[in-house]
Amino acid sequence: MLIYPVSQSVTYFEPINPFTVGKDWPSVTSWKQAGWGAFAIVERGLLFDFIAWYRPLVVNRLLTGEPTMAELSAPRPWILRQSGTLTARCRENLQLKAVGRIDVDPAKREHFFPDLGVPVGPVVSDISIAGSLDFAVQERSSPYINADRKTLHPRLDALADIEPGDGANGKTLSGCWRGNYTYDDGQAVGSFRADCKEISGLLRGRTADDPSATDKPGRPHDGVIEGRRDGRSVRFFKRYVSATKRYVPIEYVGELDENGERMEGRWSIQGGRAGGFAMTRVVT
Repeated sequence: MLIYPVSQSVTYFEPINPFTVGKDWPSVTSWKQAGWGAFAIVERGLLFDFIAWYRPLVVNRLLTGEPTMAELSAPRPWILRQSGTLTARCRENLQLKAVGRIDVDPAKREHFFPDLGVPVGPVVSDISIAGSLDFAVQERSSPYINADRKTLHPRLDALADIEPGDGANGKTLSGCWRGNYTYDDGQAVGSFRADCKEISGLLRGRTADDPSATDKPGRPHDGVIEGRRDGRSVRFFKRYVSATKRYVPIEYVGELDENGERMEGRWSIQGGRAGGFAMTRVVT
């Protein structure tokens, strides 16, 4: 776990630019520390068995005082950022300080951040992870979706989300579900199947809508879901999968019953249609 000083711009908290240290430029001499940032390396490797690369998990909120490992272990949002290189010179100029370490469960990391792959482009181009260490002054209103309403971008609510352990918080949503949805404008009811997996509160899965006579030609039936469960409250986004069109995610907000076997709630598309939904766990 590494911490580093940051300054504040209009919209971002930014680390020291390691490539301008020592320059007599106004932007350099006017730099003023506003607080601290922190990141953990959750994956690393050697490209071509030679070039070292690192994948940083960056705290997404300003730390006003120099943080300890105990403070960083408390619940707070973390965002996975672009991988890159980190030379000894950059590390020194960023004023990085080591304060501890975490153990990462590879299965949990894969659940939260699937299909990462080796970052060939950034590494071959020698892009430093210094460019991945800034974070917004104003946090996103949703922890799952970017401002364009098209990109799902999960985060950790605490480092414990990817550390070894069962990560369970009561009965999880993992398993098969059958559901249906209605439209506020009275359109015919639709039905679907969902196969879900929940780890540390993060819900991921796939859905398949049952075909109906009202389907438009080319309408996809398969989708992916991603969201969060907090106790009995559930919130997730569903996005249809298509080779020709990128569909805007549909937001679902619902509540589980006391037994964790059924949930009901509302779905909506920003600036568009809305309706109700219900899902029941399939007993196998």
